[in-house]
Amino acid sequence: MNAEELLQDLLHRQEEYARGNHGPALSDEALAHAAELWNLSLLPTGEMDARAAFLVAMTNWIRYRDLPYSVSRGNFLFAIQTFAQLVDVMGAAVPQSAQPYIQVLTVGTPDDAVRMLLAAAQTDNGAALDIALMGLGVAIDDGGPENPALPEWCMLLASGLMIRYDRFGAISDLNVAVAADEQAYELLPPGRPERGKVLEQLAKIWVSRHYQLHEPDALDRLIEVQVRQIAIDPSVDLVAGLATSLGMRFKRSGDPGDAAEAIRLRRVLLERHSPDHPDRWKFESDVVAAILSARPGGEDLDEAINLGQSAERLAPDATSREIVASNLATAYELRFDLTRELDDLSAAIDRRKDPGHRSSLVYRRYQRTGDVDDLRTAAAIAPSVTPADRMMRCSLLIELYQLDNDLTVLDRAVEAAHECAANVGGDQPDLRAAQYAIPGIALQHHFQRTRRLADIDEAIRLVRLALAEDPSADDNAVLGEFFMARFDVSADPADLQAAGEAMERAIAETPPRGPVRARRLLRAAEAFRRLSDSTGSQQALARAIDLFRRAADADELDEDPGRYFDQLGNALQTQYEWTGSTDSLNDAVDAGQHALELSPPGHWDRAGRLTNLGNALQSLVEVHGRPEDARAAVSALSAAIDAATDDDRYLGMYHANLGIAVHSAYRYIGHAGFIEAAIRQHRLAVELTMDMPGFLANYRVGLATALISRDEKGDLDEAIDVLRQARQTAGPQFGTSVADADLGSALIQRYRRDHHNEDAEEALEVLGHAAQAEAAPAYIRLEAARLRAVFIAETDGAKAAADAYRFAVSMVLPDLAIPGVARPDQWRRIERHAGALGPDATAALIDAGRIAEAVEVADRGRNLVWGQLLDLNADVVNLQQKRPDMARRLIATATRLSRGHSDGFEPRVDPRAEA
Repeated sequence: MNAEELLQDLLHRQEEYARGNHGPALSDEALAHAAELWNLSLLPTGEMDARAAFLVAMTNWIRYRDLPYSVSRGNFLFAIQTFAQLVDVMGAAVPQSAQPYIQVLTVGTPDDAVRMLLAAAQTDNGAALDIALMGLGVAIDDGGPENPALPEWCMLLASGLMIRYDRFGAISDLNVAVAADEQAYELLPPGRPERGKVLEQLAKIWVSRHYQLHEPDALDRLIEVQVRQIAIDPSVDLVAGLATSLGMRFKRSGDPGDAAEAIRLRRVLLERHSPDHPDRWKFESDVVAAILSARPGGEDLDEAINLGQSAERLAPDATSREIVASNLATAYELRFDLTRELDDLSAAIDRRKDPGHRSSLVYRRYQRTGDVDDLRTAAAIAPSVTPADRMMRCSLLIELYQLDNDLTVLDRAVEAAHECAANVGGDQPDLRAAQYAIPGIALQHHFQRTRRLADIDEAIRLVRLALAEDPSADDNAVLGEFFMARFDVSADPADLQAAGEAMERAIAETPPRGPVRARRLLRAAEAFRRLSDSTGSQQALARAIDLFRRAADADELDEDPGRYFDQLGNALQTQYEWTGSTDSLNDAVDAGQHALELSPPGHWDRAGRLTNLGNALQSLVEVHGRPEDARAAVSALSAAIDAATDDDRYLGMYHANLGIAVHSAYRYIGHAGFIEAAIRQHRLAVELTMDMPGFLANYRVGLATALISRDEKGDLDEAIDVLRQARQTAGPQFGTSVADADLGSALIQRYRRDHHNEDAEEALEVLGHAAQAEAAPAYIRLEAARLRAVFIAETDGAKAAADAYRFAVSMVLPDLAIPGVARPDQWRRIERHAGALGPDATAALIDAGRIAEAVEVADRGRNLVWGQLLDLNADVVNLQQKRPDMARRLIATATRLSRGHSDGFEPRVDPRAEA
């Protein structure tokens, strides 16, 4: 559209407006056409067609009249300024309602602007406020510095700009207001009271800019103004205001000079009020607050407490006393942190009304005194408002349950746990993680009571959520403990695997120094040790030993360092029993001796460590057959009994181990009195352990073995009865396999004596169980498999024993040669437990006409021997020293390969070990 078309369009819209149809004139299109007309009508000289200018101005004026001023403010100002330029040409056409504003801008005096400003301040007339401020601005610009009214105009301009800022929020108004007030302050000579008013107005501006706009330098500018105010009028309110501002700046910057000046000003105000002044308590309380804000030391706290006590006495009502008591409680609490005086902490508790804060203070007193009533009180008053409150309440109830063992407290803890976990809040990952982990601990305690897997599974779920928020070493350690607790009920080896892996993650995140790392290494080792006991996994045992060694070698152990070496020695002893490695046995003896050195007489577990050392020495007897080793073992095990207390729950174990050592001494030294002593010790062990089935089975096996060795009338029959009882109380797999193997051997002896077929049938059955017990050591399984094959050959002929021999050679014998064990140990082990198994098996298969299988079995035996002759284990031994993880994998692979495949047989592979 051209200019004429635009002009006609606007004219038509305004005519419609006059007829009552406001929409066309108020539309955004009308405003756009007006702007386009303005641009087209503007001449290069800056002049403009009056008619076009008027129509554009009227379009803006109509919007001002019909739309809210917050929307049409720009339209109003444009219209008034345009009308002011047209008043001489088209004055009659200018709307009457615009005339007062035009007059202020054209022929009005500053007084007219002031009057309009004062009127606008009392009403919601934004247009009048804008015009008044424009008029004042013109007056200030036109007036010279010698004009006596200029300071007042500047002050009024600043006041009006602050009003407009409050209405419309333009920061530019505040900037101009500051400049106007500073100009007024400079124009006013010193001593004029108006200067104080200017500074008061400036202070209000900077207060707004600090609290509402949060401008970084607003507080500094406010303090500068307050300092000037006090120089003119050091009134109580102004001094107090400066002290408050300095205190706020100290919190932001930490400048001790600000804190010291704030305290000084509060003290000045206090000194102005006599002891009998009705408001003195307020000024005492203000000094206390200023001191507390300044991170005080001992003397300042003493002053704060003295003043607080005085203010508490002088406060006129309960509300005032509560305000004073809050500050006084903080002072007592801070002084307790310095002095550790319980009276200060109690005084803080008495005055603290907030339940959460009071609960935490009462808990601190419990930590100091051990008074369980304080713990009960802290748990009872702990609120459940915020996430931190709920977490603290749950934690307090857990601790109270651990002390009281009260099931109602445990139920409250579980209820709090569910509430906490269901309402996790906060932005900090560690806080969110704790809101999951602490409830998990409550549910774990509940599991210990109920033994319901659902409880521990929920606890595990919560700790995993905690780790997802913040993967910390502490929560991984907690997760490991939860899985170990779960295994106690589930008996699922996967729980122990998960426990060990969680502990290893915790170790990786634990600082290298300090007893915490050593304890976590120990717990991880215990998890893998239990996994080995449960599954028979040599890899798990090797992993446990590696962790036990790292724990014992840690830079800093806890208050009982002997236990690290004791458990290491135990694991090495087990490794010797499984592998026949004398290196493991020698290391077990060394570790046991070190553990004993760290456990002097009177130590709570000296008896246990003596018996573990005695067991290792006893194994040396089996290796070397030296009488001195036998005497040393008996001596250590006898000392264990002497060191034990009458109520020691392991006293039966000490007697059983001494019985084994004395029995061994009988075999190697030959003194008849030894076997009688051994039987007495075993009978005493059984008698002391009737309420401990897991131990009882082993001790019955020991008694039966000693009875068979004595071989007096009735001994064999009693031994068989005792072994049958042992089978009934033995633990899974390993314990049962030992009893089965020994029972099978005893039954065969009695069959050879009495020729009762039921003995033969039972012997074959229990030996078959022992041979296939995957969690049992290889030598026990091999002894059982070999003895079963020999007995079948003895009773039914070699041909009938072919399958039994093949099973022994193909499925059990390879496990006897464990990669990583030194060659002499391997030879001794094979010679002791395998004997002529290979040739006997080959002969039995030939007799049965199974020539191909006989060749295969012979080849297996030959490969086993060649493997020892070539010393293929040396490299593995070296690898174990440098890369134990890689060595474990290599040993597992070699063990599996050594079994091979043959028709009718599947290799026995432990899927957990493979994983």
